[in-house]
Amino acid sequence: MFASAARSISIVIICCAIARADEIHWAYRTPARPPVPTCNPAAREPLDAFIHAELPRHGLQPSPVADRRTLLRRLTLVLHGLAPLPEEVEAFVRDAAPDAYEQQVDRLLAAPAYGQWMASDWLDLARYADTHGYHADTERQQWRWRDWVIEQLNAGQPFDHFALEQLAGDLLPNATLSQRIATGFNRNHRMSGENGAIPEELLVEHALDRVVTTGTAFLGQTWVCARCHDHKYERFSQREFYGLVGFFNSLDESPLVIKQASVEPRLRAPTREQQTELDQLSFRLTATQAALQQRAAAAHADQLRWETCAKTGAGELTSPPAGMAVHLPLDFGEKELTPDLARPQQPAKIDGIAEFSTGKFGEALLGDGKTFLEMPHWPAVTGNQSFTLSAWVFPTTRDELSIVAQVDDVLFFRGVDWTVVDGRLQLRLAHRRGSDELIFRSEETIELSRWQHLAVVFDAKNPSEVQLWRNGKRLEVEVSGKLPTESFAAAGPLRIGGLTAESGFRGLLDEIRLYARPLSPSEVELLAGGNPIADIVRLPAEKRTAEQQQTLARYYLEHHDPEHQRLSGLLQVLRARRDLLLQQIPSVIVAQELPQPRPTFVLTGGQYDQLGERVERATPAYLSQQAKLARADRLGFARWLIDPQHPLTGRVAVNRAWQQVFGSGLVTTPDDFGLRGARPSHPELLDWLAREFVDTGWDPKRLHRQLVTSATFRQQSNLTAAAQLNDPDNRWLARLGRQRLPAEAIRDVALQAAGLIDHAHGGPGVRPYQPGDLWKELSYYPNDLSAQLYRTTTGPAMYRRSVYLFWKRNAPPLNLTTFDAPNRETCVVQRSRTNTPLQALVLLNDPTFVEAARLLATRVLTKEERSIADRLDRLFLFVLARTATAAERELLQQQLTADLEHYAHEPAAAKKLLDVGQAAAPLHLPAAELAAWTNLAAVVLNLDEALMNH
Repeated sequence: MFASAARSISIVIICCAIARADEIHWAYRTPARPPVPTCNPAAREPLDAFIHAELPRHGLQPSPVADRRTLLRRLTLVLHGLAPLPEEVEAFVRDAAPDAYEQQVDRLLAAPAYGQWMASDWLDLARYADTHGYHADTERQQWRWRDWVIEQLNAGQPFDHFALEQLAGDLLPNATLSQRIATGFNRNHRMSGENGAIPEELLVEHALDRVVTTGTAFLGQTWVCARCHDHKYERFSQREFYGLVGFFNSLDESPLVIKQASVEPRLRAPTREQQTELDQLSFRLTATQAALQQRAAAAHADQLRWETCAKTGAGELTSPPAGMAVHLPLDFGEKELTPDLARPQQPAKIDGIAEFSTGKFGEALLGDGKTFLEMPHWPAVTGNQSFTLSAWVFPTTRDELSIVAQVDDVLFFRGVDWTVVDGRLQLRLAHRRGSDELIFRSEETIELSRWQHLAVVFDAKNPSEVQLWRNGKRLEVEVSGKLPTESFAAAGPLRIGGLTAESGFRGLLDEIRLYARPLSPSEVELLAGGNPIADIVRLPAEKRTAEQQQTLARYYLEHHDPEHQRLSGLLQVLRARRDLLLQQIPSVIVAQELPQPRPTFVLTGGQYDQLGERVERATPAYLSQQAKLARADRLGFARWLIDPQHPLTGRVAVNRAWQQVFGSGLVTTPDDFGLRGARPSHPELLDWLAREFVDTGWDPKRLHRQLVTSATFRQQSNLTAAAQLNDPDNRWLARLGRQRLPAEAIRDVALQAAGLIDHAHGGPGVRPYQPGDLWKELSYYPNDLSAQLYRTTTGPAMYRRSVYLFWKRNAPPLNLTTFDAPNRETCVVQRSRTNTPLQALVLLNDPTFVEAARLLATRVLTKEERSIADRLDRLFLFVLARTATAAERELLQQQLTADLEHYAHEPAAAKKLLDVGQAAAPLHLPAAELAAWTNLAAVVLNLDEALMNH
């Protein structure tokens, strides 16, 4: 009997297990819109109805509404990561409108600070940083992608578009610049330039990272578990995992970081301001070019009159080419030396003893191999700027003779140098001499002890076709090396007649000319002493060739037509401005698909070189019952992910928004919506919100508004005895939970209270205070003088919002990591919250917070309030949005009295405290008083209430 009963029980258990195995997990069913509970008439919003329906089951009831000061501080911290300004608080307290709170919500959602704050959460997910990671952790320029995120969040871009463009914006038809920038999401992973790195392995790691990040960020799935074997808990095989890898395995990418510019594909991505200026310059350039063409057509009659005068000897036929930037006649006497045109008041510097002799024209500089001229303030010659160099030379030796050079001696001779080597004319463009350079050398040698005219013409539009000239004749050229992969611009001075005292010119130099444009052949001939223009003028018009007619017309316009010269000068200025602007335009690493997909294989044990079965692109079967894959590429995958019937995308997005607002998600494991993840505390509410979010257009601002205008959000945070007994973790939300502020908010709130915060939008990351000289120590090229130095930012930019801090993966800002900010090497969807003694030490000693306390004290002392009580109230308003209580005033006055006495007797201690940070202490305030109030401000900034949202 008992055996029979046991068998029956076993059969029931087995049947139940089979039923559970066949049952679809709650997260893998498309969310349906459940009916809204009606048990509590006081719950006017559906969200509150779902919350209130659960409370009686747990012996709880809703808390009263929080006071207005608390509400506005709470709301501003959630939507902006900042405390409200005192005037904003007072205006809200006085506002009697029935929708006063809703007006505050709309104001905050519309402000730029909304996107700046919400972006921090997405940067964690997208593992954004300003460096590549791994061993050297060198800098990468990716901040335009970060700015794109902020711009889209502020614009209220629908979340489905937000996701689609990041995953596959480059594959959209006629993809815009914005959509291509968005795909930087796929390239935010770490990259390595280590000598021992294996490119094939890195390509695999990059593809796997993209799959894992996408699965975690958008779907809350633990796909990484299937890299080496079938997933232990989900119905997800290793083969299906590599089917997903196939979608992300065909990016056209450079696996190794050899140099910053070597990371491809890279997209030039102007900011909105830069694009506006580029468009304006383009319009003006087009208009000026059209005006030049019209003037050329209208000037024919004036040209004929000039030709008549020229034939009779009344016209000038020997004018030098227009557009000369530097002219060094090199005649006797320092006063006759042409000054540095970049700073006319400073003459060219002579290194050595200048001697002069009879030159080709007047006097000439006698080169003894040790004497040369320097123009230290001349702008760097760059690959984006065309130029022509011209000189008369009288060489006396076959040694290497430097004519004109602009080279950084300490940076592997980076720069441009024009020399005579073994009698042959040579131009070298080098980023690193000997390895990354392009050399042009004439096949013909020049003569010794004879005056000759030499010229070199560099056209930035065709940098690999440099022209070398001798006596008005173009020379055949040998080319070696290749155009430098990085800039050959040198920060050193422009030097005439030598690189150093050991490599100066031996012989005579005369009439050095530098043009900021490529000269035409006839212009080079003119500089060489020929006069092709006179020869053409003497010919009857009907006997001139078409080329001669064009040469004569161009010469007349450039040298004798004032209107054409004016327009040409304007065109040169506009082009120079455009070229400078183009140099300043940032770039961003983006995704771009290969013409043919790479094959994808199951990797045995997850090893890159252990290829198993080849697999095709496919989405997991357990997630593809409702959402279908329409096309087997990355764009198809992205559209599958945002399909309105997809079971996970809406739920995960809504849960993350709930976590942002309430501190913890309805699902407390936001990175795992699978079988091993936590069940939602309110499953019907989660499904209702997900369905509402998707069906109303994936609007993130609407969702945030829905959450923060709820009665649940507006509750007090006081812990009642019933709540402590029945819901210590606040899962049922009978009150609003108290949460410590995220790291960025702690810093930003302190800076705002001090009146220091800089709300400027966009741009490169700024380097905050770090211990010692850490930024310089972290530089991979500490001796690279022309590179941007790793140093603490100075000026107002130091106080920019924390979203704009330079994020070095191996050393993120220490005052943020102490408060649990991640290093962003991998996707992070939920930060840990720790409480350590080190956090208190940071708040009391870090220069950011000490300086903020001093500036906050200054704000309090320089206002109209004179009594200590009034000043304390103002101090509290800046930080806590309320005035101080009587007990708080008493305690703080006791500390103030003690500190005033201490600093009055210890002026050195007061000075040491006030010297922290780069902002100068005001001279009109007594040092002892300011130091005492600085300590008081630090106390308030360190209050538990100041570090919490409640």
